[in-house]
Amino acid sequence: MKKLDEPEIRESFVCPNVPEAECIYVITDADGCVLYVGSSKRLRARTAYILGNLYDSDRGGYLDEASEPLLALQAKGENATLHYLACSDSVERERALKAKYDPPWNN
Repeated sequence: MKKLDEPEIRESFVCPNVPEAECIYVITDADGCVLYVGSSKRLRARTAYILGNLYDSDRGGYLDEASEPLLALQAKGENATLHYLACSDSVERERALKAKYDPPWNN
């Protein structure tokens, strides 16, 4: 395999190794304010949908409800962070975090 040798390509980001596990996840803005709370049986697949901003033309919307607001945030040049916790009680934890933080992207 050949190594990249393109000096004009300077921008990059690291793709994290996200577990394929049942998790809760929280998206925050650059100041740490909670924007979205979700849960997933398969976090790796869910984050691929969110970060890939996949649009489903048959459904007429994004595959994950957090994708569209994330695109809008990125369009303003702002960053978001996805935090996660692997757990077996993700539905209950998601409900509790939504009640505690009342995240705007869940409304």
